[in-house]
Parts: sequence; C-alpha cells; structure tokens
Amino acid sequence: MNDKSMFKNCDKRIDFIQKRSRCNEAKQNQASFADMLLYRSMDSHLSDLKAEKLKQDSRHPLIDFFELRLKGSEVDFGSIPLELLGAISTNLAALIQRATHKIASGKDSKKVPYDVKSSLNLRLADLSPGSTKLGVTFYTGIAELVETVPSKAVKGIFDLLLSDDDNNFMNHVAEIGYNSTVSLKRIVEECDKHNLTFDASWTGPLVMAPRWQLLTPIKLSTW
Repeated sequence: MNDKSMFKNCDKRIDFIQKRSRCNEAKQNQASFADMLLYRSMDSHLSDLKAEKLKQDSRHPLIDFFELRLKGSEVDFGSIPLELLGAISTNLAALIQRATHKIASGKDSKKVPYDVKSSLNLRLADLSPGSTKLGVTFYTGIAELVETVPSKAVKGIFDLLLSDDDNNFMNHVAEIGYNSTVSLKRIVEECDKHNLTFDASWTGPLVMAPRWQLLTPIKLSTW
C-alpha cells in the first residue's frame, strides 16, 4: 500500500467510526450494558486511529519533521520532566520562528509576527522513548529547484550546528540572527543543566534529494 492509499484508508476508517459514534450517542438513553461496552470499544479504537493518523501525517512527504533525541539519565527510560519539556519546546519554536523571520525580513527580533508563526504551523507531533525523542512538524512550503525562506532558515540552523571554527559560527549566527541563536543556546543550557546531550535531525520536501536526513551530535562542552 502506498502512502496516499494509507492516508485515505485511515481517514475513511476515522470518518466511519465517528458517524457510528454520533448515531450511538443519539440512542444512548436506550443503550444496554452490552451496547455501552461496544461504544467504549469504538471510542478506544477511534483514539488509536487518530494517533495513527497523527503519526502518518508527521511523516507525510510534504511536511517537515524536526527531531531532537535527548540522551541522559533523566530521559533514558523514555519519559521527560514537564519543566524540561516546556523549556525545550518553547525555545525550539522560537529558534525556528526567529530564524525564519530574520531571513524573510532582515529584522533580528525577539517578537515574531503572527503570520510567520501561522505559516510555519509548528506542532509537537511525537514524543517517544528510545532515549527520549521529541518530534516537531512544520511547513516550509513547496517550490521547484529553489529554497523557500523557512527551509533556508532551518538549513542555517543546521549549518550553525555543524560549524567547525569561529568564523563559520559567527557567519551563521549573522544569517539566522542573534535572537534565534539565543533560543538555541537556551536549549543547550537546559540540556547541560540536566546533564543531557542531544542529536538533531530534519527531513522534509526541500531537504536534499529526496528526503535527506542530517543527524548532528552536539558537543555541549564546546558551546
């Protein structure tokens, strides 16, 4: 089954169960115990299907997927403190949004216009064990043969992560902006505070041919 068929099949199953659930809700006053068990089973199955659809959508070829894999004693069993999750998520969003705004407008600003945030549509799409993997989906747009502004911004972030000398590092800071770099530094500091390291990867429609993945071990001690 190809990806297109898989997406449609999941959508049809969700639609079918939701329609049945609405009919069942209308008859709930006359429902027997057996009916109630059936309704609960359908509701549980619907939740599973929605989770599967979310997983499929996050890997859609037209959606970008950015993943941080955290490593350390606090996260190696697949869970993460909520305070840490909040700090990393907030700064990850600010990192991508500010870099996109800097490249689009030339303005290095803490505040990012709503239309930039809305067009990126950053969403937490996956939080899974295996150390702890934090997955975020966003949208860089579609263009033939040329980079869009968001794809250039995320590429600039990875170029900064791969910098091997001070000159390259400062050039990439200038490209994505000081405020975006501060957001990245806060992620690094938060990880350092909890004795964590992390890898970062990005896949998407405008990543090099056709779904190139960049995996970067971050050496926190060098920052």
